[in-house]
Amino acid sequence: MRYVSVLSFVLLAGCSQVSGLTDRLLKPGAPAEEVAGEPLAAPLEVEPVEDVDTGETPVPVATGGGSATTIASLGDPARQGAWMETPLVTAEQAGQVHYKDKGINVTLIPSGGPAGGGSRLSVEAMQALGLPLTELTEVKVLF
Repeated sequence: MRYVSVLSFVLLAGCSQVSGLTDRLLKPGAPAEEVAGEPLAAPLEVEPVEDVDTGETPVPVATGGGSATTIASLGDPARQGAWMETPLVTAEQAGQVHYKDKGINVTLIPSGGPAGGGSRLSVEAMQALGLPLTELTEVKVLF
């Protein structure tokens, strides 16, 4: 039985999905950044809308007076910043996205989709709002 367990572990060690686990087992004192070879992203801290710091040029608060709800999904994860692609606007502009008691300043980008179509949020915006990255969520947009 012991040999079967060891053999199973050795066979699984070749899989890319468990390579990080085997590295950690072989280097138990190494930090995760050294083991995986890539730095881990630090979690975003959620702050009130007026104090949100995305690390970019500050986005002015929406002043157009418009608001609507839309279904949001994850946008391009390679694109940095706090943004939303949405059919609710026809030109790039500042806005806010709210979910429950949280809100964040974002850049609203026209998606070119139909007026009732959904929107796509950046990873940074979804994390700041506490939204699950794999689900569709209704959010309120101020523009």
